Amino acid sequence: MAAWLERRHWVYEPPERRGEIPKVSRQHFEDRMSGKPTTLRRNGPRVDFFLTQ
Repeated sequence: MAAWLERRHWVYEPPERRGEIPKVSRQHFEDRMSGKPTTLRRNGPRVDFFLTQ
């Protein structure tokens, strides 16, 4: 399933263990299914925040 998501440029969280299903956010899923433009990068924590403090 992860290979399918990769080929179609879906943003997903990889499974923690082998045999589990990758996780796609509900918002990303709804945007893709409705045809809205989406960002192709995952929004994660900002590491630079810790470096500036």
